[in-house]
Amino acid sequence: MEISGYWQHFTLMKRRKDKEEKTMNVIDQLKTLQDAAQSYQAKRTVAQLRYAYRLSEVKNGIHDELVSRLAASLLSDRQEHGVITDQAAKACETELEVLSAEAKSYTLACVAHAHIDMNWMWGFNETVAITLDTFRSVLRLMDAYPAITFSQSQASTYRIVEQYDPQMFEQIRQKVREGRWEVTASTWVEADKNMTSAESQIRHILYTKQYFRETFNLPDDQLLLDYEPDTFGHNASVPEILAKGNVKYYFHCRGADSDHIYNWRGSSGATLLVHREPDWYNTQIEFDYADFAPSFCEKNQIDRVLRVYGVGDHGGGPTRRDIERLLDMQTWPCYASIEFSTYHDYFRYLEDRRSHFPTVEGELNYIFTGCYSSESRIKMANRLAEDSLYTAEYLSAIDVAFAAGAPYTEAYRDAWRKTLFNQFHDILPGSGIRETREHALGELAKTLAYTYAGRSRALTHLASVIDTSSIATDCDRESFTDGAGMGYKGIAQTNSSLVRGLETQSSDSGCGKTRIMHLFNPTAHDRREVYEFPLWDWPGQIDRLTIRDDRGQAVPFELGAGGGHFWAHESIQIRALVDVPAFGYITLVLAEGESTFLPFNKFPDQPLVEHYKDYQLENERVRVRFDRNMQLISLFDKEKNIEQINGASGYFSLVWQNHRMTTLMPGNAWVEGYPLKEENLNLSCPVYVTDIRQQGGIQDSISFDLAYRRSKITVSVSLDAGRQVMQYRVDVDWHETFSADEGIPALKFNLPFAFAAEAYDYKIACGIIQRPACEHDVPALGLGAAFNPVADQSLILLADSVYAYRGEDNALKLTLLRASQDPDRHPEDGRHEYRIGVGLCHTDQYHQMDHQFRYPLQHITNTSHPGSLPLRRSFLELSRNLVLSGMKRSEDGQDLVLHVYEADGKAGQAWLSVKDLDQIRAVDILERDADLRLEKKDGRITFEVKPNELLIFRCGIN
Repeated sequence: MEISGYWQHFTLMKRRKDKEEKTMNVIDQLKTLQDAAQSYQAKRTVAQLRYAYRLSEVKNGIHDELVSRLAASLLSDRQEHGVITDQAAKACETELEVLSAEAKSYTLACVAHAHIDMNWMWGFNETVAITLDTFRSVLRLMDAYPAITFSQSQASTYRIVEQYDPQMFEQIRQKVREGRWEVTASTWVEADKNMTSAESQIRHILYTKQYFRETFNLPDDQLLLDYEPDTFGHNASVPEILAKGNVKYYFHCRGADSDHIYNWRGSSGATLLVHREPDWYNTQIEFDYADFAPSFCEKNQIDRVLRVYGVGDHGGGPTRRDIERLLDMQTWPCYASIEFSTYHDYFRYLEDRRSHFPTVEGELNYIFTGCYSSESRIKMANRLAEDSLYTAEYLSAIDVAFAAGAPYTEAYRDAWRKTLFNQFHDILPGSGIRETREHALGELAKTLAYTYAGRSRALTHLASVIDTSSIATDCDRESFTDGAGMGYKGIAQTNSSLVRGLETQSSDSGCGKTRIMHLFNPTAHDRREVYEFPLWDWPGQIDRLTIRDDRGQAVPFELGAGGGHFWAHESIQIRALVDVPAFGYITLVLAEGESTFLPFNKFPDQPLVEHYKDYQLENERVRVRFDRNMQLISLFDKEKNIEQINGASGYFSLVWQNHRMTTLMPGNAWVEGYPLKEENLNLSCPVYVTDIRQQGGIQDSISFDLAYRRSKITVSVSLDAGRQVMQYRVDVDWHETFSADEGIPALKFNLPFAFAAEAYDYKIACGIIQRPACEHDVPALGLGAAFNPVADQSLILLADSVYAYRGEDNALKLTLLRASQDPDRHPEDGRHEYRIGVGLCHTDQYHQMDHQFRYPLQHITNTSHPGSLPLRRSFLELSRNLVLSGMKRSEDGQDLVLHVYEADGKAGQAWLSVKDLDQIRAVDILERDADLRLEKKDGRITFEVKPNELLIFRCGIN
């Protein structure tokens, strides 16, 4: 038995070896022939011979002998004549005709495409030029070759043609009508999917499909593909968001390395049919074009394979040679069938077979992790644009719906288009040149111009219809309050970011000693917080100033820093502790009386003894301590009696990263190199505490400066009454640059903590994702957290314009900026401003903390007059498991539209209530009726939700 078993094993191994040697011989023969083929006929024949071998490979080698014999014949011909003669090649091709039927059982669905990068290594002027040149070339080829088709993504490319060459635009529209030019755009650009909000991804679909409906008369249901070949990763909510925009198919290349055809399922259950490019999205027609088709088809149980062709990204697309070669390949006897096709045709073919394909869940990441931090100003621009649009649209929506205000829809649409353009996968990720950044910041300025105008218009009109007639005011004819010029001091002193500190001043702002002001809350949660604002040209005595709300309750306040004389105006900075209801507003009355002012305890001008105090911030909920280097050494939860920090934390560090990475990309903007050295700047640099406010009032703060080489970091850390989250305002004057000896400098904020964490929570579009500890940066939309099971709550790290998070070694980290030097030589030199939040919350409060951090209260001044709205009101209520992504006027101008999503990742019941608006129905992103059962109960609309499901509602305006 032992001898028999050994002999069987020996025989089996010998057969395997013989087959391997035979296979190697055939491969060697084909490789030699490929190198030896010089004439077109010889190359054509060798390509068919190689394809015949691939056919044999998937059929257990049944054609190996034929392939080997014909290969040997061609090699013999080459040995005799020095080259493979056309006569011998044609004879070989004739013999291969016997395999024709089998060869053509596989089909190459060939799709011509032009990969056009928006503002990558060139400015917008070149983007326009290359788009026009590319499309002009394609139109010329389509006229010369009636058989070919062409597919093009990105609504922005069509918009460019419409704006800069209307005649060409008409030619393209004609080709679309003929069915030869396929529109593959469901998004305004091929956008980044990791650093864009859910609302941005919604607007990509809404405005793109709207654009093609209006300009090309293309039905929404005809645009079913999201074409993202070069996008650097794909967040886990993509299937859900696209499904609600009636997008069924997804094409990508980066972000995964396993399956090529699969069903991608989101946590809600929504599923996309996905094709991941097995070769590359930017290629030309070569003689080996069909080689992989047999094995690819057999693996995926199909008989058609998608082949994308077109060269260049600075313009390009299909070439005459590509088309001529494909036309010739159609005549080859032993080759795959060649068809000029479209993406939608191919995906419809896959649709009938999708049950054969595997299912993938979760995000498709990571690639180019350096892009989460490169060009931090572009990141800041994207966040400011998204946040400012949210607030402005919310205010305009409630003004239209509840105060009969005028809509501002067209302006917001234009602002969104500029924002969406900046989300292109080489703009927002920071992998472009200087001109890329400059254009993005210019578009941000235009976007903010729209949002500031819309917000001011909405607030002014809302104030005009609030009934303030019960508040007696006086007016001084000598007052400077009504007049241009106010606002600059309020902007400069209130917040570091202009969009968050803009004062909206009514055209009828009041005068005298009694002032009226309204505070609006654009978030879903009641807010008790400190709000700072300027009081202009108040003629009363500051020590007699009193602030009361519309219920007569005293509002505690203190004087903030700043204020003073500005041209003919005088301002006083007020910091008040206010309570504002969710999605509502309150009224404050400022007047002379028995003051609610909390005096600031300044150091005495002539101290008698020295008083050394700990650097400490404290309120009724937490106590925060810093060492002499302003490192955070204690974050103590007074309610649970638990310490969250153990050792040095909350410090800034400079990391020098390796710039000599093995990568296919030409520059280090894409890749964050391994750290070469790291320096704790709080320890290695002089730290100067410049201001201490520990009065135990409504806000305590400590300010300090930190200088490093040519750079300086100015920080103010504050803690408000009743809050568990302290805020760092960070001003960086940065002048560190790349050094060939030291590497790439990156500035980080580090938050080690006192408990063990194996996984970290991060905010993404439509929810929270948990990721394991990771030694590289990962993308997050402004919130990272680590759950402490002992405390049954999380330590959170918030950021207003930073996307590069890292959770590892029981620490959360932010990469504030990374001074890569290729392709932009000096991307970060100059001033940068950040807000960072550090504190505690329960896991079901993540979105609440994030929204309070992102969307500040808004105020408007007023005078005494009658009106239809009360002094206090809330317009909307949402169940705790829902998050508002955006609120807007419907595109047809008739209704109010709400974009919400399930926040907890759990199925269950949810509800909403829109005051005075009872005609509520579910719709999709395109604002068409959707299938969702709604029930009215106790004045609320209730419904079932799936985990992280996106829901859209239309509310009829009376």
